[in-house]
Amino acid sequence: MLNATFYVFAYFDRRFSVYPADSSRHVFRQALKLSGEDVQIVTHRDGALLYYMYIRRLSSGKDFWGLSILLNAQAVCDHRALFKVFDCTFADTILQDGLVTMNEKGEFLRRVKAFRDEKEAKACVSELQVQFSLADLSSCELPPVSNAIGCNELAVCAVSDSTEESFNKITSYVFAWIVCDKHSVPPIDKISQMLQTYVREQKQMEETLRKDRRRFRMLKVRYVVETIFYIILGLMALGIVVELVILCSRWF
Repeated sequence: MLNATFYVFAYFDRRFSVYPADSSRHVFRQALKLSGEDVQIVTHRDGALLYYMYIRRLSSGKDFWGLSILLNAQAVCDHRALFKVFDCTFADTILQDGLVTMNEKGEFLRRVKAFRDEKEAKACVSELQVQFSLADLSSCELPPVSNAIGCNELAVCAVSDSTEESFNKITSYVFAWIVCDKHSVPPIDKISQMLQTYVREQKQMEETLRKDRRRFRMLKVRYVVETIFYIILGLMALGIVVELVILCSRWF
């Protein structure tokens, strides 16, 4: 099994938190700045150390939640399997009502403002360790650091890329993105999408019902107005008939 160090970090309500707190804090802050997708893995190579940082933007659009696995002198070969490790840990956090929760609308929301309760952070890290152990990921030894690439350059690769191509980018660049396949949707995200679709359809039905009710009320008003109009018209016609009868009776 790979020798690894595990972290959980978050940016909730403009507050950055990390557990366990150590010198890696600045790496996670930089990774958050580089994240651009709703879900991605950001890697960072620092000599013989290689960070894999899973970052999720929550439904608020302002809050971020992340996990990290730090390897020494090794790199993961199967990034699809690595995504699964992170996704399963995220799902467990949701199901255990931990640092992040999901509401009835299918939105992922922070449950706390910061890691005030170390117990929740420890539970998250422990679950990541369990999922990592169960996955038994294959790895390759890190090659020497490449000095040909600038420190500010960022590589982008997808889980569908070849192992060799991804490995070269991740081990050569200081920072790199790994983007998940759009067709590979984790179960917890499928549940979220189903709830969001249900809420959206329910709103559409309610809007249609409101329009129908408004249309029905307008028809009722129109019916009443037309009825009154025809009654008045009938009374006017009756008045004319009565006047004609009276007029005729005078003539004869």
